[in-house]
Amino acid sequence: MNKSTKNVFPEISQLKLRPLTKYDFREFKASVMESKESISTFLDMGIELPQLHLIDFMNFYSSMLVDQDRQHFGVFHGYKMLAYACYVEAFDPAGIQIVYWVREQFLRQNIGTWIIGNMTNKSWVELDYHFAQMTIDKANYSSRKIARRMGFEPLYAVTEVDGEGTKKTGTYIVYLFLNPTLRLKGS
Repeated sequence: MNKSTKNVFPEISQLKLRPLTKYDFREFKASVMESKESISTFLDMGIELPQLHLIDFMNFYSSMLVDQDRQHFGVFHGYKMLAYACYVEAFDPAGIQIVYWVREQFLRQNIGTWIIGNMTNKSWVELDYHFAQMTIDKANYSSRKIARRMGFEPLYAVTEVDGEGTKKTGTYIVYLFLNPTLRLKGS
């Protein structure tokens, strides 16, 4: 492995979660191009990326920035985008679902754990939702392990006839994490 392709292990304390801007287009596109295989489950969630022709991709990215239904975030280490996350509709309006992916070269560096923690806290503190939801492919053992470690509990499984992505399992497990203030009020 030459030095230019060697993974850089970013310091977790230096990561920044922020909304994507028009200036992040190149990094977003580079992240997608490098991570096609690892984001296949993300694509299963119904978030379709266009064919990677420059104009189509630019139009897609522009539409993401003005999307009223989803909030799009990037995880940055300096100017380098390491991961993407967004909120989408949960199975109930009292909650919000977190969808994310980590750039291929930065997998297995606790960035997924960091994203889930930050997005979950943001959903409770800033957005005042009662629960955070994650829907994870049953073959994605890493994300399932992270979800359990972060306090998410499996609720039910959803099976589609024809799975997509690289694993093609078609079975997704819905995980839920109740807002701690609800548990406190309930007790």
